[in-house]
Amino acid sequence: MEELNWGCCVTNESKDDSYITCLKCKKRFHYACMSLDDNSFSPEMENVWTCPECVRQVRKGFKNDNTPVRNVSTSRVNKRLALNSPVVEKEESITRESVCSIVQNCLSEVMKDSFAKLNESIKLNIQNEMKPLREELITMNTSMTLLLAQYEELKAECSESKRKITALEVENNELKSNVCDLQLRCNNIEQRLRQNNIEIQCIPEHKNENLLSIINNLATVVGCELDSKEILNFTRTAKANRTSTRSRKTPSSVKERKEISWI
Repeated sequence: MEELNWGCCVTNESKDDSYITCLKCKKRFHYACMSLDDNSFSPEMENVWTCPECVRQVRKGFKNDNTPVRNVSTSRVNKRLALNSPVVEKEESITRESVCSIVQNCLSEVMKDSFAKLNESIKLNIQNEMKPLREELITMNTSMTLLLAQYEELKAECSESKRKITALEVENNELKSNVCDLQLRCNNIEQRLRQNNIEIQCIPEHKNENLLSIINNLATVVGCELDSKEILNFTRTAKANRTSTRSRKTPSSVKERKEISWI
């Protein structure tokens, strides 16, 4: 049996199928493989029919003929492979999930680049804004360090002043105690000195009077032995009442106390 040269199927699985022969390459094609209706072809059309591959070759060679060309599909369900034809990998169908995945990947890359650029821009702006603040903080830190040093100096001076004040207070208390003691001693001495004082009243007062002579005469009159050398001082005191007509007092101080007997 003569082996048929098929251009559409690897083997002639359906030998009863009708076919058509190409005018150029003489290959046979099933009507079903070429999606053709065998009832629509007349014998004249079958004799001049050319397969799509030969039609493309004619177009590439710039040949011009009147062979009718139809846009036919070479795929059908349960299509038989052509002889010596390369194995064509089945294309994956595009689904909504795959499109969404591709779009998400693209958006992710775009957003990633955008966020990276935005991050760099924000970082640069923050650095530019923070630079004056950093300089001010450095200046403030220097000022605070200087103020802290001055504060420590003032603190040391204050501590030294407190120590001196405490020492002065102790010394002042000691001086107060000494003053009180001295005042008491002075009072005692004054009291002792006043024991030897003689106050004479109602002595007529005259100009150019000699108080020493008057005191000696009075001592002689009252019978008291009194030496002029024993009299330390004598004077007249001011009047307590200036309008009084009485003479001023004449206090006298002697070395030792004398017993005076009035006659």
